Amino acid sequence: MINGVVDEFGRSLLPLFLQKKPTEAPIEIMVWIDTGFTGDLVLPLSTIRQLGLKLVSNVEARLADGSISSYDVFVGWTMWFGNSRKIEVIAGDSSMPLFGIGLLSGLRLTVDFASKEVKIDQPV
Repeated sequence: MINGVVDEFGRSLLPLFLQKKPTEAPIEIMVWIDTGFTGDLVLPLSTIRQLGLKLVSNVEARLADGSISSYDVFVGWTMWFGNSRKIEVIAGDSSMPLFGIGLLSGLRLTVDFASKEVKIDQPV
Protein backbone atom coordinates (compact mmCIF):
# COMPACT_ATOMS: atom_id res chain seq x y z
CA MET A 1 0.00 0.00 0.00
CA ILE A 2 1.11 3.56 -0.72
CA ASN A 3 -0.15 6.28 1.62
CA GLY A 4 -0.55 9.95 0.88
CA VAL A 5 -2.46 12.96 2.11
CA VAL A 6 -5.08 15.48 1.05
CA ASP A 7 -3.54 18.91 1.58
CA GLU A 8 -5.22 22.15 2.68
CA PHE A 9 -6.06 22.94 -0.98
CA GLY A 10 -7.84 19.59 -1.53
CA ARG A 11 -5.00 18.12 -3.63
CA SER A 12 -4.39 14.37 -3.38
CA LEU A 13 -0.65 14.00 -2.80
CA LEU A 14 1.63 11.00 -2.40
CA PRO A 15 5.34 10.31 -2.21
CA LEU A 16 7.09 8.81 -5.22
CA PHE A 17 10.69 7.62 -5.39
CA LEU A 18 12.34 8.34 -8.74
CA GLN A 19 15.58 7.10 -10.26
CA LYS A 20 17.55 7.55 -13.46
CA LYS A 21 18.30 3.81 -13.43
CA PRO A 22 17.08 1.03 -11.11
CA THR A 23 20.59 0.73 -9.63
CA GLU A 24 20.88 4.40 -8.59
CA ALA A 25 19.76 6.06 -5.38
CA PRO A 26 16.22 7.45 -5.67
CA ILE A 27 14.99 10.91 -4.82
CA GLU A 28 11.62 11.32 -3.12
CA ILE A 29 9.13 13.80 -4.51
CA MET A 30 5.52 14.58 -3.61
CA VAL A 31 3.21 14.22 -6.60
CA TRP A 32 -0.31 15.50 -7.20
CA ILE A 33 -2.69 12.82 -8.47
CA ASP A 34 -4.35 13.99 -11.69
CA THR A 35 -7.01 11.51 -12.84
CA GLY A 36 -7.51 13.56 -16.01
CA PHE A 37 -3.92 12.80 -17.10
CA THR A 38 -3.61 9.40 -18.80
CA GLY A 39 0.20 9.18 -18.69
CA ASP A 40 2.59 8.24 -15.90
CA LEU A 41 4.21 11.42 -14.63
CA VAL A 42 4.74 15.11 -15.46
CA LEU A 43 7.77 16.76 -13.89
CA PRO A 44 9.28 20.22 -14.05
CA LEU A 45 12.36 20.30 -16.28
CA SER A 46 14.49 21.26 -13.27
CA THR A 47 13.65 17.93 -11.56
CA ILE A 48 14.28 16.01 -14.79
CA ARG A 49 17.70 17.65 -15.02
CA GLN A 50 18.42 16.92 -11.35
CA LEU A 51 17.77 13.22 -12.01
CA GLY A 52 19.62 13.24 -15.33
CA LEU A 53 16.80 11.44 -17.14
CA LYS A 54 17.27 10.43 -20.77
CA LEU A 55 15.19 12.11 -23.50
CA VAL A 56 13.47 9.40 -25.56
CA SER A 57 10.81 11.13 -27.67
CA ASN A 58 8.39 14.00 -28.12
CA VAL A 59 4.62 13.77 -27.89
CA GLU A 60 1.69 16.01 -28.75
CA ALA A 61 -1.11 16.23 -26.21
CA ARG A 62 -4.56 17.79 -26.20
CA LEU A 63 -5.04 19.86 -23.08
CA ALA A 64 -8.25 20.47 -21.13
CA ASP A 65 -8.83 23.74 -23.00
CA GLY A 66 -8.69 21.88 -26.35
CA SER A 67 -5.29 23.23 -27.39
CA ILE A 68 -2.53 20.93 -28.59
CA SER A 69 1.00 21.23 -27.22
CA SER A 70 4.24 19.36 -27.78
CA TYR A 71 6.20 17.87 -24.85
CA ASP A 72 9.54 16.12 -24.42
CA VAL A 73 9.32 12.60 -22.99
CA PHE A 74 12.02 11.11 -20.77
CA VAL A 75 12.47 7.69 -19.20
CA GLY A 76 12.82 7.13 -15.47
CA TRP A 77 12.34 4.39 -12.89
CA THR A 78 10.35 4.05 -9.67
CA MET A 79 9.80 1.39 -7.04
CA TRP A 80 6.16 0.41 -7.48
CA PHE A 81 4.63 -2.15 -5.14
CA GLY A 82 7.98 -3.83 -4.54
CA ASN A 83 9.09 -3.87 -8.18
CA SER A 84 11.33 -1.56 -10.15
CA ARG A 85 9.17 -0.05 -12.88
CA LYS A 86 10.12 1.94 -15.96
CA ILE A 87 7.98 5.06 -16.41
CA GLU A 88 7.49 7.80 -18.97
CA VAL A 89 8.19 11.26 -17.61
CA ILE A 90 6.85 14.26 -19.51
CA ALA A 91 8.52 17.64 -19.11
CA GLY A 92 5.87 20.12 -18.04
CA ASP A 93 5.54 23.75 -17.02
CA SER A 94 3.95 23.11 -13.63
CA SER A 95 6.04 23.47 -10.49
CA MET A 96 4.01 20.62 -8.93
CA PRO A 97 4.69 17.11 -10.28
CA LEU A 98 1.56 15.46 -11.70
CA PHE A 99 0.92 11.74 -11.26
CA GLY A 100 -1.36 10.26 -13.94
CA ILE A 101 -3.53 7.18 -14.15
CA GLY A 102 -0.90 5.34 -16.23
CA LEU A 103 0.47 3.82 -13.02
CA LEU A 104 -2.93 3.00 -11.50
CA SER A 105 -4.02 0.17 -13.80
CA GLY A 106 -5.21 -2.78 -11.72
CA LEU A 107 -4.96 -0.83 -8.46
CA ARG A 108 -7.45 0.85 -6.15
CA LEU A 109 -7.16 4.60 -5.43
CA THR A 110 -9.00 5.86 -2.35
CA VAL A 111 -9.20 9.56 -1.50
CA ASP A 112 -10.88 10.28 1.84
CA PHE A 113 -11.38 14.03 2.15
CA ALA A 114 -12.83 13.75 5.67
CA SER A 115 -9.71 12.07 7.10
CA LYS A 116 -7.35 13.72 4.56
CA GLU A 117 -5.96 10.31 3.57
CA VAL A 118 -4.96 8.98 0.15
CA LYS A 119 -4.30 5.28 -0.41
CA ILE A 120 -3.27 3.19 -3.39
CA ASP A 121 -3.50 -0.55 -2.88
CA GLN A 122 -3.94 -3.80 -4.70
CA PRO A 123 -7.51 -5.12 -4.57
CA VAL A 124 -8.00 -8.51 -2.94
